[in-house]
Amino acid sequence: FKGSTSLKSVDFKAQEIEYNAFSNCSALENVKLETVKIISNNAFNNCCDLESIVIPNSVTSIGNNAFSCCYALESIVIPNGVTTINNGAFSECSSLSSIKLPESLTNLSQQWIFSECTSLKEVFFFAKTPPYIAYGMFRGLTPTIYVPKESLDVYKKALYWQDFDIQAIPY
Repeated sequence: FKGSTSLKSVDFKAQEIEYNAFSNCSALENVKLETVKIISNNAFNNCCDLESIVIPNSVTSIGNNAFSCCYALESIVIPNGVTTINNGAFSECSSLSSIKLPESLTNLSQQWIFSECTSLKEVFFFAKTPPYIAYGMFRGLTPTIYVPKESLDVYKKALYWQDFDIQAIPY
């Protein structure tokens, strides 16, 4: 499918979306993934018109630049089960304004995961223990970080978290 200019929607059933599978599909707007466990590197890179994606609970890992340059993507919910989001996974998603990250997430150790997401205003972390994050994860951005109320002090003291405006999740 790589480079397709006519593909608008995908309902995908497989274990893994392979490297570059849908990259540069410039007309792709909607993606529904079923049974997928791994979203590989560059899977949806440069899908400029991608507006929405449903990521199933079966996904455990999101690869390098998997959704980078998806300029129309406005919000995304990462399901519980995802433990790792890799380098640049959502970089340059300039319309992305909100993201919800699950309790299962333990590793955001790669750089630039959300860099150049110029509309990103709020990020919700549901993990009670702060995931390890890399310096530069939000390069050039200052989103408000929302965390579980009982974990507020732990997040504020954790490595690399001190630079953010961290608040309790409003329930």
